[in-house]
Amino acid sequence: MGLVDYPSFLAVCALKLRARTPKAVEEAIDAAFRLFTNGRHNNRNKNDDDDDDDDGGPITIAHLRRVARELKEDVSDQVLRDMILEANGGSSVARGVKRDEFEAVMRRAGAF
Repeated sequence: MGLVDYPSFLAVCALKLRARTPKAVEEAIDAAFRLFTNGRHNNRNKNDDDDDDDDGGPITIAHLRRVARELKEDVSDQVLRDMILEANGGSSVARGVKRDEFEAVMRRAGAF
């Protein structure tokens, strides 16, 4: 049995993550979005000009509450509202977070 130090492990993980094809990254982002929306996510049609209907629905505060509850995290509604507003550029809590906004947040966070 061999051991790997953390910096080496992290370097290999970073290479693996960056080696994914663009299609694989899109599929991973879609899967992550579906986790938040309880599977409500249709395949995106990049030729469709109607941005409101291409993602099967936005991530809502109810979705975030459910995820927090499943993770056994005690997160206030104010924090959840702030998360939505941060992700959607301050549009409104009621509008939720669209798939493209979710992707932008995940990319900024370095998840993809």
